[in-house]
Amino acid sequence: MKAQFSTADNLPINGLASAVLQGARNVADLRAATPLPPHAQELIDDSIVQVQLNKLQLVEDLLVEGLVKPLPNWLGVPTIFQRRQGRAGQAKRTMVPNTRGERQVIDEDGITIPIYVTWDDFSFDVRTIAAGNRAGYDIDTSHVQGATRNVNEAIEDQGINGLTDEDGNLVKIAGHQARGLLNAPNVNTYQYLGGATGRAWDDATKTGEHILADTNDMMEAAGASNYTGPYNLYINRAYGYKLNEDYKSATSGTIRARLEELEAGGRNLRIRVVDNMPADRVALVQMTSNVIDLIDGQRPANVGWEDLAGFEMFSLVMACMVVRVKDDYDGGSGIVVGNVT
Repeated sequence: MKAQFSTADNLPINGLASAVLQGARNVADLRAATPLPPHAQELIDDSIVQVQLNKLQLVEDLLVEGLVKPLPNWLGVPTIFQRRQGRAGQAKRTMVPNTRGERQVIDEDGITIPIYVTWDDFSFDVRTIAAGNRAGYDIDTSHVQGATRNVNEAIEDQGINGLTDEDGNLVKIAGHQARGLLNAPNVNTYQYLGGATGRAWDDATKTGEHILADTNDMMEAAGASNYTGPYNLYINRAYGYKLNEDYKSATSGTIRARLEELEAGGRNLRIRVVDNMPADRVALVQMTSNVIDLIDGQRPANVGWEDLAGFEMFSLVMACMVVRVKDDYDGGSGIVVGNVT
């Protein structure tokens, strides 16, 4: 697509803040308040679409499996309260249902999840736009795609490691935390087999049989908390290479193929390589809505505006997507984190 701009594209600009205060509900409302030239918007949108779900393996799994809580009015929702309910009473078995029951009075508690925005910015100066328009060539939008990948990577990182600072410490937004698989409330932990401190899966002495035993033990740990599958196993890239090796020497099957023969919860185990998983750690996750889901307010999209002088076009790639991990009222979790120690 050629970057063709005309004087008709010089549209009036209203404030983003005033748009929100006047009831803006989504990115379309924000764009209407601060319109970019139409051709510029199309060029940016096409660049974002080309990246799509890059770097979003965990998030893509949640979308595919329908583990999603849509939040269309995310601009007006700063937090969500996540309830945990205890079990109340039990079912009765009588000839007719006319016996007074326990009325199912449920005790509950919960935690609050911040609904925050993940974003990265970029800009075009008017000379770049004018040069592209004059010569009839496409403006380079590699920085748009780079910003989109940064946003995607940050969303995925929260799902794995929680909302953290540069040192890996959990931080708060609006006074609340958004945890990930590795620091979920009451997460089960498992030490790899092979000595007092265990052996990493990519250790040269670690065999396919050892890794199978580790995986079986993690599934058993989840089952002991009444989370019996179906499961996904999230691993780092180094472990992914290890699983491509033969399960046993001089055999045709790989370690990955053997692990994916394991069945629980009505389907086989699915193994996923994620870039944000730290070294020597894995996470076994029951893929059901009482364990994990995705608060889906806004997929990555562009919002832009011009500076006051009109010499620069500023833009954001922004998304409101928060992975939500859960435990139950009794302290059980459908997540098992494996580690060397």
